[in-house]
Amino acid sequence: MTLTQISAASGMQPSKAHRYLVSLARVGLVAQSPSSGRYDMGPAMRRLGVESLRRMDEVALVSEHLPGLRDSTSHAVNLSVWGDRGPVVVRWEYGAHALPITVRVGATMPLLTSAMGGAFLAHLPEQLTGPVLRGQLEVEELDAATRDRVDRIRTGVLRDGVASTVGGVIPASPRWRPPSSRRVSPSRSSSPW
Repeated sequence: MTLTQISAASGMQPSKAHRYLVSLARVGLVAQSPSSGRYDMGPAMRRLGVESLRRMDEVALVSEHLPGLRDSTSHAVNLSVWGDRGPVVVRWEYGAHALPITVRVGATMPLLTSAMGGAFLAHLPEQLTGPVLRGQLEVEELDAATRDRVDRIRTGVLRDGVASTVGGVIPASPRWRPPSSRRVSPSRSSSPW
């Protein structure tokens, strides 16, 4: 950002903003590009950001919202993360409606027949999902029909913002935006309908 942009965004006069920037640069919180004169995060600020990410427990952070989602929908809600063999259920909140199945925390879900699998197929790169899918199907290479099915799942989830299955293990996964660097699945609402 330029000094003018920082001054305008902070509501400070440019001379005052410059004094602050000089002080912040001395401790490494900002850095100024020698060629453009623009300011950006400095090395100390980047280290703070990395440390903040290291300390964050995404599962605990999202888990705080599961009871509210369950209460607002009256359906079972769960949270999954990407494991070495696919989506793993790490939290489950039972809803008011009985489900025809019981999924336990720690269960690894199939990619093709669960909504959480569809969400991961749509939002993770094939380099991660491909080997897991081949392992789940116990094949060396995916046949054309399976590749087409994966493409339809990806396209549908990305188009609709919802992963769902009919006759699958877990029927629906609501709209969500993938995190930028961590692989945590959406919290999900499950319904027997």
